[in-house]
Amino acid sequence: MTPPKKKQNQRGRRKKYGKKLKLKTLFDSKAKGHAFEKTRANIYDKDETIHYLILDLLCKPVKSKLRFILVETSRGRIVLMTSDFNLDAAVTAIQLCCRRVTIETLFDTLKNTLGGMHYHFWSLYLSPASRRPKKEKDQNQSSSNLTETKNTLAAIEKFVNVQLLVVGMLQLIAKQFPKEVKKKAHCWLRTVSSNTPSEFVTRTALANMLKNNLNGFAKSWITHLIQKMQKTRKNGSKNKFVA
Repeated sequence: MTPPKKKQNQRGRRKKYGKKLKLKTLFDSKAKGHAFEKTRANIYDKDETIHYLILDLLCKPVKSKLRFILVETSRGRIVLMTSDFNLDAAVTAIQLCCRRVTIETLFDTLKNTLGGMHYHFWSLYLSPASRRPKKEKDQNQSSSNLTETKNTLAAIEKFVNVQLLVVGMLQLIAKQFPKEVKKKAHCWLRTVSSNTPSEFVTRTALANMLKNNLNGFAKSWITHLIQKMQKTRKNGSKNKFVA
């Protein structure tokens, strides 16, 4: 809280911080001058009535003021902390926090389901950097060939963007053809949480379809014809057919 004013004849320097305040106790202390406001907000894709309280308090770890937002929802109590004092309404911060789950789920799908972070592009011209840098150590990197380094970074960005497009396509297919995807996936789910299959199930279904198509293509008469002409050409035939 705000530090108290120093008395006229009080010895010593003025206190930097006021009385220690436990945020959780404020949820049950509405009668102590802390009035919670009521509004409608979208919480985890559901519109509901919430109660919130905004407090600008001194935070000892950062040694400056921070904005604390206390929220009561049907999912429980939330305490948000931000250094942005220009937010027009607490509802914006609350709804952004609730979108964090979907963002982390998307990143998990991108990384673990599709391998979107498994790129192998590197630049020999870029100075190395430690993955575990020491505290307060300068990590500024330099490049002896700026053009080649930019091309490397562009390749990494394009690789990740392509994977994001693949995630979007998997979600679109799962949304448009849920029954067909489940039928082709041939996988067992321990807990079915939605009628729309996940990106993993959709990827499995497409992989099965592709494998079946390749097996069918191997039995095609066109494939046998191409293989036959290739063998004939290797044996010294004058046939100019090239597959």
